[in-house]
Amino acid sequence: MPFEITAQGPDIPDGVYPAVLENVAEDTGQWGKMRKWTFLVEHDGKIDPLTVYTSANTSPSSKSYSFLAGILGKEPQVGERYEDPTGTRCLVTITRNKKGFPTVDTVAPFTEPQQVLPGVPR
Repeated sequence: MPFEITAQGPDIPDGVYPAVLENVAEDTGQWGKMRKWTFLVEHDGKIDPLTVYTSANTSPSSKSYSFLAGILGKEPQVGERYEDPTGTRCLVTITRNKKGFPTVDTVAPFTEPQQVLPGVPR
């Protein structure tokens, strides 16, 4: 039986890309509860899903908090509760992890370019 070596996940170059949060779900990893974030990343004329894991911790110093802040476009406050932000458009910064695969480093809010004339971004 032959072996065919396949890629692991999409090959998204490092950079900043528009994306949509497709899903965020609770998962379990070797250190307990985690969040599994799946972004649909627009790059090179196509859209690829990219999954990233963070801790379930939502304190201000956590990656989950920084992802949520980027998606919401504001700093969440202690005691606030947010419903599932699935479907939210954002900007993701893609970098390589220690194994060389693309990962989401930061998330920022997406804002539509303002238009002075219809169809002409400013």
